[in-house]
Amino acid sequence: MKKDKILVLEKEAQLCFELGHYDKAISKLNRILEIAPNEARYYYLSGLSHYKLKQYSQAIEYFKICIILDRSHLNAYYTLANLYLDIDQKNEAIDTYQRVLTYFPEDLDANISLAEIHLQVAPAKSIRFYTKALAQKPDSTYILNNLGVAYSKCGRDHEALPYFLEAIQLNPSDAVYYSNLGATYIALKAYKEATIAYHKAISYAAPNADYYNYLAIAYSKMGEQDLAIKTYQNCLAIDPKHQIALNNLGYVYSKIGKYQEGIVLLTDAITISPNEPFPYNNRGYCYLSLGNLPAAIQDINHSITLDSNNAYAYRNRALYYKTLGQKEATIADLMMARRLSVDEVFKNELNLLLDECYRT
Repeated sequence: MKKDKILVLEKEAQLCFELGHYDKAISKLNRILEIAPNEARYYYLSGLSHYKLKQYSQAIEYFKICIILDRSHLNAYYTLANLYLDIDQKNEAIDTYQRVLTYFPEDLDANISLAEIHLQVAPAKSIRFYTKALAQKPDSTYILNNLGVAYSKCGRDHEALPYFLEAIQLNPSDAVYYSNLGATYIALKAYKEATIAYHKAISYAAPNADYYNYLAIAYSKMGEQDLAIKTYQNCLAIDPKHQIALNNLGYVYSKIGKYQEGIVLLTDAITISPNEPFPYNNRGYCYLSLGNLPAAIQDINHSITLDSNNAYAYRNRALYYKTLGQKEATIADLMMARRLSVDEVFKNELNLLLDECYRT
């Protein structure tokens, strides 16, 4: 008799759930749980209904009871973990997936889920989970690509390369894989290889402003400024408000002496993102080169206010002080720039400027 009543209530609860009548589904499920308080699946269904109603604390309680009653109920673990992610409780989501691995050490989805969470907040930790997942599914281009991304985020770009290359070998028409490969080549200063990768990405993707932006960066790093300018213009044709491309193209114009053109683009970049420090610094350099010292120092100082760790801004301010003949201030900013810089070529430039200051 009780079994028949439960079956009727279960069908009614399922129908209510499918129709989106979650309150009614919960009411039916509560009646079932009065009769069968140790049946895990009804706690799971009740948790789902509360979840749909965004009654998160109740949903969590029901999912936890479900897991206590049936520790093999994978859907309860996964739904509980997703709920935690929805309410931005990443640590609780991680703990939930870890519990899955405690009982099911080879669960592929749990390893991938843990890797994905860590990729955003602690990429070094994600490597272990992606590596474990890859051992189970070695032909997964998704895992290969994300493992490459994890290594890149850790600054281990040489180790990232083989994973992107293998993903491309398995799926040679995915633009994202070529883009990630290109970004890694740029990080490794292999700019020619980067241009090849980004041309591939562009050929397989819908018009993508970011791909053109990074291709232009590679051309600029190679000293191919005409190609860089054309490529930045292609980027801006797709997205006229691409702030990074506006800044980068303005910077390229400053390098080849087209300061007025640079100022126009950098002003557009500042209008779009007024709290980004780099366009102010680059525009300040243009003003400095044109002899507009008040505008130059205003922009450069504002850039430093927004980012006090930008070595190039201190170099530009040193050039401003040098123009005014203020030797001590010039040396102080050059020393600060050298202390902050991680680029050996730029450090050599700073050393030459310092030597010049000390000789005069």
